[in-house]
Order: sequence, then structure tokens, then C-alpha cells
Amino acid sequence: MYRTKDQVAQEIIAEGRRQGVSRRGIVIALAVGLVESNLVVYANAKVPGSLALPHDAVGSDGMSVGPLQQQVRQGPTGEWWWGPVDVCQDPTGSARLFFAALRYPAYDSATTDAAAGAIAQAVQKSAYPDRYAARMGDARTIYDRLTADTSTTGGTAMPKPDFAYHEELCQSRSSRQGARVVYALGHTQEGDGTALSLADYLSDPSHDASYHYAIDNSTLVAVVDTDYGSWSVLDANRSSINFCFAGSRASWTRQQWIDKMRNGIRIAAWAIAEDVKKYPYINANIVQARPYPKGNVPCVADHYFVTKVLGIGNHTDLGPGFPMDLLEADLRLYLGTTPAAPVVNRINETAAAAPWLGARVKTGFEDSVGEVRTPDHQGRFAKFEHGYVYWHPRTGAVAVPNAIFETWAEHGYELGPLGYPTTAYTELAAGVVQAFEGGVIYRKTGAERGFYVHGIIGARWAHDGYENGPLGWPTSDEYDRPDGGRGQDFEHGRLEWDPSGAVMSSAVKVVAA
Repeated sequence: MYRTKDQVAQEIIAEGRRQGVSRRGIVIALAVGLVESNLVVYANAKVPGSLALPHDAVGSDGMSVGPLQQQVRQGPTGEWWWGPVDVCQDPTGSARLFFAALRYPAYDSATTDAAAGAIAQAVQKSAYPDRYAARMGDARTIYDRLTADTSTTGGTAMPKPDFAYHEELCQSRSSRQGARVVYALGHTQEGDGTALSLADYLSDPSHDASYHYAIDNSTLVAVVDTDYGSWSVLDANRSSINFCFAGSRASWTRQQWIDKMRNGIRIAAWAIAEDVKKYPYINANIVQARPYPKGNVPCVADHYFVTKVLGIGNHTDLGPGFPMDLLEADLRLYLGTTPAAPVVNRINETAAAAPWLGARVKTGFEDSVGEVRTPDHQGRFAKFEHGYVYWHPRTGAVAVPNAIFETWAEHGYELGPLGYPTTAYTELAAGVVQAFEGGVIYRKTGAERGFYVHGIIGARWAHDGYENGPLGWPTSDEYDRPDGGRGQDFEHGRLEWDPSGAVMSSAVKVVAA
């Protein structure tokens, strides 16, 4: 079965809430669904493409499809009566069209079933308006039952989708180094395969790639423990959970995604909803598609978000055809009413937990609570004898020792390529290290300054063992090469990236991570 009656009702309710529709308006939509289809997803053999889309029954009423039986017709100038078949036949899509039309009648003034039925008739243009009024009571019962279930459990509003679960955890992973997980990011495979075959490929560390989940239309494979960073998005690995749709391509159209991966999208939404319980700083209420209007905030997005917004790498998946609106609608169903954890200022708490900072030091620019607003007007910081504490809603509060702070300052603080600090600093055997949004600063004991590593060169250095590997500590930042590539010097050699996508390690050419 594609969708049960309750699942269709849940999608209608979720879409209504997302659009700010009141209980009365959602009940009207449910009553229409009860009259038109008994909340069953109908296809129609007369509508091109309809039978290829997910459905539970086949009807023959005009050109109507979906649980709300919306006509897939176009007017003389090409305008849709309702919309294209992939939208009208999908429960969430059809609800979105219905609520858009419902905005015009004053549905909140319909205080009787007869008045509500007349509003439904005005939207649906049916020949039998009395039928809608007769089902308002049933619709209210469904609404109250399903929303009561959500509010009392405080958990997932809808049962998980149908899929086979496999756990094939591998070692293709890295430490999160204490970073806060704030992104859930989707990827394409750009090749043929299943979730299981993709998981097998990712389990080999020599491939220098991994995701937390491999997903296809019937299977979810856990590949990397979410307590670790997967090898998916370079410098954003520490702060993200990554899922890949096996066998998918960024060139797919919206229709191809729906035809080939509709249930896979539901599986991804369910996995995100489950992970948000453990990683509440992923703001699952913000699901961003191109052009990512909210910018760099905790959210659900895709690999191109990392490229376009975070400025890391050059990948373009999931592609412009990915139906992010369907992922968002599914996610809301699985989230129910579970609240997100509040992000609050933690500067004082962080300072209290880091006595090595010493006494607070005034800069002359403090506000009434002793903190200074950063130039981007989003973060705040406080100065101490031996370091600083910086806070941003995206990263939380992090203490930065002076040894690291000096290098960070040379690169423009939070407005530079490194962004805000994401993890507490670590003392190594021969120096200190601290991760930032755009890279990691390393400073060897006794060195005049520190240097930062990031991107493909940083990934290769990490793969080879960081400072304990054959190259040792960094002795420069990245720099431009005459051939258009980039280079970085280390104690015992050099890493050079060229536009072909390879990295030169001393005189040995190895495939880029």
C-alpha cells in the first residue's frame, strides 16, 4: 500500500499547519478528501503519467487524480485548472493546491457545517455541495484524533515508512572534534547502484568517501555512526549528517525523483526526524532549497548548500530537480510536535568551565552584560586574560586560547575564511589545534605563528595521519600556484592541488579525497 487513510490525512494536516491554516480550514480539506476519495490516492488512466506515479486505486472521473480528485487540465492559454499530475496526485501537493485556493473564501467565518460545506463547494466547484457538509463531523473526528496522538506523545506523528534496515558501519569516518551538528545534507550517487552496493563501496577507506546513510526506494543502510563525521563535505563533515540516495543523479528532473525515489525521500525524512532527537541543533523546521534564502543557518539542505552558502567544494547535488518541498512535507509528518532545543547564549557557562581563561578583561566596547557584539551583528564575544569566548547561534559558545586566536585574527576573525570556532581547542603532544567553520588551525609549540588547513588539501593531510603522518606540521597556509592550483607546505614536504582534481604529495601523485 502506498498510503493509508490516516497517512493521507496526516499529510493534509501537516501541509495545512505549514501554511498557517486554522483547524476549521484543515477540517474542510479533510471533508473534501472524504467525499471525493475517502482519503485514497487515486490514479487515472486517462491522465498521462498518472499510472506511473504512486497510487492505491485507479479512478475514471474526468481527468481527476489524487485524494482530492483535482482535475489535471489546462485552460486555453495554458494555465492549470489545479496543477500538473505529479502535484495533484501527491497528498501533500494536492493539499497545498487546495489550501492556496481556500485562502480566498472566508473559511473561518463558517461556523456551521452547512457554511463550511458551501466554502468547500466554492473551492472544489462540485455539483453536490451538501455532501461536504455531511462529512464535516467525520473530518473533525479524524483531525482531533490524529492531532491528539501527536500532542500527547510528543514524538513522531506518523509511523515510519516501509523499508528494510541494514547496519554496515564502517571506519570511513573522522572525529567530530566536539563540533555541534547543525546540518542534515542530501547527496546523489552519480552512478547506478542500490543502497547496499553503495554501502559496500563506502566501506573501503581507500575510496575516501562515505555517508552516514545510503538510501534507495526500499532500503536504509547505516554506514557511518552519527557520532562521527562522514567523509562527505570536507570542512563541513564535523557539523553535518549526510545521506546519499543510491543510484541517483543531480541531473534528474522532479518527475524522475518522484518516479524513482519517492519512498526513498520519505525514508530520508524519517531518518532526519530520528536524528534530530539526538542532535537538536539541526533546525529541522528550516528546509532549504536553492537559492537557500535563509543563508548559513542550522537546517536541512543538500551538498550544493555547502558549495554555495558555506563556500566549501564545488558539488552541485542534489540538483535543481530535487523535490525539496516533498522532503520538507514528509519531515514535518515524522517530526510531529517535537520541539527543537533552544539555542541560547552560553558565554558565561563556557567561561566557568574553562578556568584556564583567567579573569575577564574589558575592551571598552562591552554592553550591559559584559559582551561585545561581532561586526556581523550575529555573534558575541568576551575577552579574558588567556583567550576569548565567542558565541554564535549556529556554533554555540567556544573558548579560543590566545595561541590560536592570534592566527585566527590574522585571517580576519569570524569574517574571514575560517568563520566561527566550532570546537574547544585540544592540546597535542607538540602543540595546539582548534577547529573552525572553514578549517582547522594548528600551531606547534615554539612556532612564531599557526597555520590552518582545509578543503581537499586538508582532507589529504588528515587521511595521511595529520601531524603524525609523513608530512608533519603545517608550515604555511594554502597559497596560489602559477598553474592555477593551490599548495601548502609542511615540515617534511608539500601538498599541491591542481585543477585536474588530484593532489601531489611531494613527488607522489595520489587521488584527491
